[in-house]
Amino acid sequence: MTIVEAMHCGVPVVATDCPHGPGEIINDGTDGLLVPVGDADGIAKGLLKLIEDDELRRTMGRAARESAQRYAPARIAERFEDIVRTLRPELLPAAPAPAAPVTPPAKATKPAPAATPASSLRRTAARLVRPLRRKPAPAAPAPVVAPTPAPLKALRPKASARATADGGLAVRLPRAGVTGEWLTLVGKLRGTDGTGAGERIVLPLAHPGYGKGPLTAVLDRAGTRLAEGRWDFHVERADDGKRARVAAALVEQARLLTLPLTDDGQVSAWVPYTTAAGSLTLRTWLRPAHAELERIAVGEDSLTVTALLYGDGAVLDPRATTLVAVSPEDSAYDVEVPVTALDGRRLRCTLPYERLLTRRGTARDVWQLRLRPAPGASLVPVGRLVGDSVDRKRTDVHPARTLTHPERGPVAVRPLFDPENDLTLDVRDVTEATM
Repeated sequence: MTIVEAMHCGVPVVATDCPHGPGEIINDGTDGLLVPVGDADGIAKGLLKLIEDDELRRTMGRAARESAQRYAPARIAERFEDIVRTLRPELLPAAPAPAAPVTPPAKATKPAPAATPASSLRRTAARLVRPLRRKPAPAAPAPVVAPTPAPLKALRPKASARATADGGLAVRLPRAGVTGEWLTLVGKLRGTDGTGAGERIVLPLAHPGYGKGPLTAVLDRAGTRLAEGRWDFHVERADDGKRARVAAALVEQARLLTLPLTDDGQVSAWVPYTTAAGSLTLRTWLRPAHAELERIAVGEDSLTVTALLYGDGAVLDPRATTLVAVSPEDSAYDVEVPVTALDGRRLRCTLPYERLLTRRGTARDVWQLRLRPAPGASLVPVGRLVGDSVDRKRTDVHPARTLTHPERGPVAVRPLFDPENDLTLDVRDVTEATM
């Protein structure tokens, strides 16, 4: 069939003269070329011959198109009928004999009988009986009842998703698990009921232009602002009101590796991922300002960080900007250290661990690191949002340093990322750290 299809398209074929096939289809030298079986050089020479000789290739192509007509469906059907007619003629229906023409007989003209008292009586009786012989009118047809539609299959959406070039989200849902006509992809902010403002997004699922291809939806990054949190996705079917959580077959995040943060008055980042349960979720961040970590250096007795400040009007004032280690006990115990401005938005700061040890009070303290752009200004988170990671605590691991507290003894200090991917300092007793 491959040879015939190529010839039907006007393409000459080079094939080995193997049994039962090419030699029966290809007329060597006319509409194609045949070479000996196992002759790899012969195949190569035949191909080069047709590649280099344009006129020969076109002539053989025209002949191949004509030869392919032998295998047209109509021709094959005729040959099949010939075989049946030859071998089993009794299987073919007998041709009906032509019907002889029928000439209707001429009607004899009879003279109308003369009216008699008896005939008048018969006509009167006929007029009385005729209504009784009439067939009753047919009953009205029963009303047509529309058949009850078959119930739709259960929703089992399993999507493949990818981050788009601008950081948006594209979702593809094979039709096998999303039967129905009125389908939407719904995202709900985790921890809410999805009824409040900014807690729910609804995307139409586009049907393919032809065939039974997947349904698709695109969450545009430029035109959508999502609250910070985790967005879980469901498919909702208006046909019967059913909904189901979307499973994730594949989530592509490669384009996020080099994509910068969106900074259009608010700083945002999106990362689609697969949950531990195998569901599709979108992690989002949305902040008025953010300090993106570029480098973390863990010294023997201090931590040095380099960060880039994002946000509306984010310009550093080295005389007023400080790095704040927020105490878990009370703001009165916060530790503030000055920063060094490297350029308009980039900064570097070193935090001595000793400053924390003098103010800790429990077996374990977790200090959040924040940036204060100016006295009295709101604190700005310091963390890592760029990239494809939704859990920096697992991927960005830094060494601990062991110091001596005058009252609590040996303590371990380690930089850690919290669930929001913001940087903290974990300070705990060594006995606590080894448990």
